[in-house]
Amino acid sequence: MRTLLLAVCLSILALFISVSAAVAQDTVECPEGTVPTIDGTLEPGEWDDAENITMSFSLEDDCTAFYKYSGRYLFVAFQFEEGHTTNIPDTRVLLDTNNDMADSPQTDDFELYINPDNGGARERRGTGSNWAVVDIDNWTGEWNDTDSDRWSSEYSISFSKLQGNGSSSILGFGIVVYGNYGESSGWPNGADEDDPGTWGNMTFGGAGPGVRSLGLRVPTLIDVEAGKDATAAFTVSNTGSETELVRLEIGGDVVRWASLDIDEFTIEPREEIMINITVTVPGDTEEGLYSIDITAEARSGINSTASVRIDVSASEGGGGGSDDDTPGFDLILVTIALAVVVLLYRRR
Repeated sequence: MRTLLLAVCLSILALFISVSAAVAQDTVECPEGTVPTIDGTLEPGEWDDAENITMSFSLEDDCTAFYKYSGRYLFVAFQFEEGHTTNIPDTRVLLDTNNDMADSPQTDDFELYINPDNGGARERRGTGSNWAVVDIDNWTGEWNDTDSDRWSSEYSISFSKLQGNGSSSILGFGIVVYGNYGESSGWPNGADEDDPGTWGNMTFGGAGPGVRSLGLRVPTLIDVEAGKDATAAFTVSNTGSETELVRLEIGGDVVRWASLDIDEFTIEPREEIMINITVTVPGDTEEGLYSIDITAEARSGINSTASVRIDVSASEGGGGGSDDDTPGFDLILVTIALAVVVLLYRRR
């Protein structure tokens, strides 16, 4: 019985490792890089900061695909090494924007391809069962066929194209290339342009397409004396890829003490905005620790909240103070008493 149980456990473990390896193999991390010139020619050094995939053919030399992103654009390029003297290659970028991995092209699936023999740059969109040619939208593509030994193409794809309905921050991604002799190769291995379920994944980290995220950095403690005010700065950062309209709200047990110099603003991806918060503490406040909450909420629905502690100390005159504790109050009483004595003396 123990032997059987051990065998089952080992089988499950082997299956888990196999599945994990397959997922890892079919996922690429897109690096951030410089913005290339999209003219169809891969200039020296222009794609050195990109990652690449090599696709092999039996009848000709390899084709290398490069990919990177900058700002709100994904860039992809292809370059054949040599051997293109008769026919012109066909390069295709496959996008599953919802990453639902359907077995046929859906309306969130796109094929962006460059084939100079068939109209140059063109786009197809899934219909639910097949592909349909549509107008090019949110991307551009160029190719260079002047050097038949190093045919190349370049794509610039807006993140707006990649967002889908926001259900996934991981892009379904694949490439297929048809070589000089009609032979095809792609990534992942076995990728079928008509079956999004065979495509891979592309991740971008926190700045990828469709990723919405806000950061909120606040001071942990504000020291203020009763009867006075203090001002401190905090920052709101857009750590996602989308422009956000943000509104700030203050909560907590002493919300009436706090005011902001800005409470609504638009923030671009990777932008950081500094805001001042002023805390005005009433003079009769007892010493102690108090707190307020600051919430940054975007119209898109995302939000971030942080708490700030306020350490209230007594005023210099004794804090919490009655009028008797006002500096110079005894002197005022003495002065009034002397004035009364002088007035009485004169009346005599």
